[in-house]
Parts: sequence; structure tokens; C-alpha cells
Amino acid sequence: MQWRINESFDFQMTEYELRKQFLEVSILKEDGEQVGNIKINLFLIATGPFHQDFAIHFPQNRIGRIEFDLKISQIIDLKIESLES
Repeated sequence: MQWRINESFDFQMTEYELRKQFLEVSILKEDGEQVGNIKINLFLIATGPFHQDFAIHFPQNRIGRIEFDLKISQIIDLKIESLES
């Protein structure tokens, strides 16, 4: 099974905050029952490679994978002030 999902959103975090936050992905059956999940650290996503590939463990010792390509753009607001002596 394969999905193509494109999402875009804006958020602001410091490096410290990125290290403490996670992207959580849950796999649900059609009836809504959760059959697998994964938590991925946002700092890993921000600094890691463009292509991400993780193992997901399911009930009855089955293993699947989730792969995705993620681009993070960075915008920096910079203010330079002149200090007069």
C-alpha cells in the first residue's frame, strides 16, 4: 500500500525545542484501530537526510517500513542595529 500526501505548515522552534519535539505517525485500520506507530525526533528530521526510512513494528511481530521525503526551509529574520559610541 502506498500513499502520496503533501502537507505544508509553518512553525517556529529553537534548536533546543526541536530536540524535545517529535513527529508521531500512527497506522490505523479502516475501523480506526491503531496497529502501528512511530515517533521521530524533529531535530533528526531537520538535520538528517532528505529521504527518511524507518521500521514500524506491528502486532504479531510483523515489521513494515515508512519512507518519506521531507524538505524543511529556513527563514531567518535578522535585525542589525548600529551602536554609536
